[in-house]
Amino acid sequence: MHSSSPNPTRPNRARFGLALLAVSLILSSCGGSDDEAPLAGPQPDAADPAETAVVMADQFDQALRALNGRYEFTTTVEAQGAAVSQLVGRNVDGNTTSTATVAANTIDVIGVGLEFWTRTGSGAWVPAAGAPASQDPLASLLAVTEVTFFEGVLTITYPGAALGLNVDWVTAEVSILGPSVELVAIADGLTGRTTLSPASDLTTITAPI
Repeated sequence: MHSSSPNPTRPNRARFGLALLAVSLILSSCGGSDDEAPLAGPQPDAADPAETAVVMADQFDQALRALNGRYEFTTTVEAQGAAVSQLVGRNVDGNTTSTATVAANTIDVIGVGLEFWTRTGSGAWVPAAGAPASQDPLASLLAVTEVTFFEGVLTITYPGAALGLNVDWVTAEVSILGPSVELVAIADGLTGRTTLSPASDLTTITAPI
């Protein structure tokens, strides 16, 4: 996965990579003058950007652990503040089910193991070659190799399709909301927003009859 190079005009940029839910911190100092504005957001008393990055990295890591292969998700694509599509689903032990809504149309997807089925509206289930990236946003999140921390904000390079956006890659802001993770990115005038939370419904997901 590719990522952007450091911006030399931004000092004290911290980066940390993810590997199997473990976060390791790598600090990168790009230089800068002493009179530049301090980092925003929650910070330790000493306002040390490296220490702040470690705290936020730990929060991110704990949130990912809370999802633990059993999570639910909602992905919404918005234009000028109005939703144009929504995908709601859940993942239980690697099997997935979701419903996408665009205008008055719905598309259901079920994935069990390596097999997938789709259904449009009240039609019949039909086998599918695979599922869109938005069907399993946690898998895309765990594939991230670098998270950037700057001015109190976490950002990642993330597949646009996983956020319902028709671009290869986007820079998504990451927010930790208790046990949930929210990703937000903007591309081509559209805002893609995904929230992942621990699943409240652990009913086994099975192949359609």
